[in-house]
Amino acid sequence: MLMLTRRAAALLLVGFQPATAFVPHPSSQRSLILTTPSSTFLAAAPGVITASKADILAALDNPKTVVVDARGVDEIKENGLFQPSKARWVHAQCTLEECPLLSTASEALIPDKSAPVLVYCASGKRATKAKEVLDALGYVNVLNGGSLDDLAFAKN
Repeated sequence: MLMLTRRAAALLLVGFQPATAFVPHPSSQRSLILTTPSSTFLAAAPGVITASKADILAALDNPKTVVVDARGVDEIKENGLFQPSKARWVHAQCTLEECPLLSTASEALIPDKSAPVLVYCASGKRATKAKEVLDALGYVNVLNGGSLDDLAFAKN
């Protein structure tokens, strides 16, 4: 069940531009795809704002990109990895409240604070927390990729 009306979600996710299409994400009942005349955005879970498909694809095409998986080890074992061919993958488990590894060792994991960083998890909510932590630490190009399902379009 969505917490926001479709119109409210569309306005929130596309910066108060009306969406031209609002459809369920094909791989999940929780997710939605919004399109505007210029971009397509993914909404992994209600209230989660993700980067546009175009921004995600551009980041994944950049060899400097670091992909951060915020899921737990059991989730990774059960559902697999998203490992793009050009980007480096890092595991940094987060909860909805904190990202201890990113908070304490982000500079070792991601030395270049200007490099693109794509974060994802199972629903996009922990990825949102990871993005908040990295933004607060001075990383300037952090993208929320939403969920593993949301990134299916970008698999190599």
